Amino acid sequence: MPEPDAAELLKDLKTVSANLKRHIQEEGRKFGAELGKTYAKAAQDRIRENAVEMQRLQDLVAEFRRQRKPLEHAADVANRLADKIRRAHWDGDEVISVEMLLGILNAPRQETPDGPRP
Repeated sequence: MPEPDAAELLKDLKTVSANLKRHIQEEGRKFGAELGKTYAKAAQDRIRENAVEMQRLQDLVAEFRRQRKPLEHAADVANRLADKIRRAHWDGDEVISVEMLLGILNAPRQETPDGPRP
């Protein structure tokens, strides 16, 4: 068998090396594109989940605000009633009887521009 020419082997080696380098670059681009698509999809899914969570939290805040108004009104009524009881029947150490308290609670309500007032 004849001895291979060194120059020919070098030329073949350079060609193989260039082809291998080109193949590695192409595969790297393909892999990078697929990886980019995977991360982009994951990011879109995360954004969609966050949007749903944000809407849920906004609904929750709106519901708390809706429930707060009647509770604030009830607290205001209770405070006014407590003040009325103190002014009408509290004499320092005197204890208010149950009958007296029921009479105050069942007393007719006074009308105000804001509605009934205890």
